[in-house]
Amino acid sequence: MKQINPGKEENPRTAFTANLRNAIGEEEFDGTWAQFKTTIYNVGVDAIGLRNRKHRDWFDEKNLQINKLLED
Repeated sequence: MKQINPGKEENPRTAFTANLRNAIGEEEFDGTWAQFKTTIYNVGVDAIGLRNRKHRDWFDEKNLQINKLLED
């Protein structure tokens, strides 16, 4: 599972609670644990969003020494 980004919403607890009420409704939950876990995760993603990761290149393309080695 991807990581949820708690910094996206100003009040993540309120957004999560509202989305969870809409997803589950007023009925009692009759599903399996896997369904419940998936519902909780999806509600969290909808309410809060996912973390964006940005990976830097492992070398600088402008590095002359590396470019010379790659050309050989």
